[in-house]
Amino acid sequence: MGLRETLFNDNRKTTFVALVLIGAVLLGFGTWALWSDTATVDQNTVSGGTFDLNVDGADSASGVIGLTEAAPGDTASHTFNLTNVGSKEADHVAMDLSFTENDSGEPDDSSLAKDLNGPDTAAMIEVTELSYDGTDHLKDIDDQNNNGIQDLADVQSQVDTLDDLAAPAAGGNDAKEMTLGLKVADDNGAFNGTDEDLMGDGVDITIDFTLNQKESQ
Repeated sequence: MGLRETLFNDNRKTTFVALVLIGAVLLGFGTWALWSDTATVDQNTVSGGTFDLNVDGADSASGVIGLTEAAPGDTASHTFNLTNVGSKEADHVAMDLSFTENDSGEPDDSSLAKDLNGPDTAAMIEVTELSYDGTDHLKDIDDQNNNGIQDLADVQSQVDTLDDLAAPAAGGNDAKEMTLGLKVADDNGAFNGTDEDLMGDGVDITIDFTLNQKESQ
């Protein structure tokens, strides 16, 4: 039921300026069905409407965002198209974002100035664009960890600002676009460490889009 992005290490390169190796992002989305019911009385059939949220024209997809063999400063972005191919109109769309630590091939902790946990790594993934239906929502995200950028950790802690997004009309002909841009941030000491701290670190990011029937949801 969510959109899952996985950033991880395939291997480690050791150079004077360490490379951050982030694996291909995997995305998967499910169908959101609020309700669907059929009740029969004699020869009459009453059928409930459905919500059916598709992203990029399908219930599932993979490899839409790719950020492989990435070094600090590398970027990736994608615009997702959300449609309601069901028969029932929705009131709004809500978005939720969470992440968990996923360190693959990380060097021995003793060789790092700081061993980064999930929130530390998320704070090094800058969000360069966060828009929905033509509206810039990145401007609503504060730099809560005071590292000079708006990052995944900032978005996760303020995701409630993305709770009342315009819903695509039923029938599948109306699409709402959501654009997410990411950048592997440079450390250069600004995060109380060095670029080598990020080597081998990663986070699994889960984004859920929920199609809601009522304003109160």
